[in-house]
Amino acid sequence: MPSSLEDGKYTLQQDISQKLDSRLPVRDGDGGHDLHGSGGAYQSAAGGTDQLIVSGVYGTIDDPDTVRQHVMDGTRSDGIVTGVAVPPKVITPAGSTEPVSREVLTTHVGVRDLPTPVCAWADSGTVAVVMRMAAANLTVSPGSIDLNAFAGEVSTVRDEVRVKL
Repeated sequence: MPSSLEDGKYTLQQDISQKLDSRLPVRDGDGGHDLHGSGGAYQSAAGGTDQLIVSGVYGTIDDPDTVRQHVMDGTRSDGIVTGVAVPPKVITPAGSTEPVSREVLTTHVGVRDLPTPVCAWADSGTVAVVMRMAAANLTVSPGSIDLNAFAGEVSTVRDEVRVKL
């Protein structure tokens, strides 16, 4: 994982690649081959508590659209996710030719639920999900989170983390 994302807006706090790789249920199977996990937890370089969590798999992806949907479904079953606040939708961010799925989940942080924007992408070599945990989201309604803008940011992240095999 790169040491920073979004042109330095976020800095790597923890590389979680080894943990993700060790939890991969299958390396070769229906939908993918020679799969490896990769990811990182990034902190806002400007200070504060904002985090970007990137987790994914690289290898050979046979059906990117189906795999992207499975990744979004899997994200919803994470132990801290308490619900779907804004249903998923597939869009192509401005300036990109590649679709992403985006939604707002609620995640349990401390004693409160936090609206958390999530985007996922998949192509023939990579599938990944990006979540933004931001304290400012505690005071907004989930529907007011600009998912199209977040999808544009995730498009930038995709370009920064993707490695051509």
